[in-house]
Amino acid sequence: MRDYFGTRRDNRKARICLYGKVGSKISEKMIKEIMASDSLRILLIRSGKAERYWAEVKEIQYGVPEKEAIPEYYRDTAGTFKTWFKIEKFVLADKDVMSKCVVASSGKILGEASKHSMRPYFIINAPTG
Repeated sequence: MRDYFGTRRDNRKARICLYGKVGSKISEKMIKEIMASDSLRILLIRSGKAERYWAEVKEIQYGVPEKEAIPEYYRDTAGTFKTWFKIEKFVLADKDVMSKCVVASSGKILGEASKHSMRPYFIINAPTG
């Protein structure tokens, strides 16, 4: 696992990374939809950077997880994260992934939809693989 998004020295033994979502929590309905999906993954967009990562989700939870599981750099601000994703693996996405994914609700290409929206996340139809 790469030393990225919380896979720091303090979490390597667990082989799990906790990724916290700032702002409003994701609804129970959305969590159920994600967890029932054939592909338990989310696309992470690194602000200001070109890299995109697929993150394989093991679990989604509300509230602050046990302190030892939180990367050190999140611990002081852990209460600001309303939803936590337990991630098993990060995979670098193709450079053109934003043009290959389609927003489920609108049918728009993700790259274009994300430029014109304030939404914190989108449900997308993505290519497999």
